[in-house]
Amino acid sequence: MSLLKQYKSGWVAISADFSKVVISGKSLKEVMEKVKGIKEKVYYFPAGEAYGDFVGTNQLSAL
Repeated sequence: MSLLKQYKSGWVAISADFSKVVISGKSLKEVMEKVKGIKEKVYYFPAGEAYGDFVGTNQLSAL
């Protein structure tokens, strides 16, 4: 995912249309706290090299 190339570690929240990184942080918890003030739907992804098998979520209960 070329959108995430600049993020080598931590977690990111990506817009529902996958056009931009909305928030980034060192941990999933940190990113989820920052997202609380945003009304837009986001998906969470770990930052790194491979994303093929990862399924993002926008629900804390799904983790």
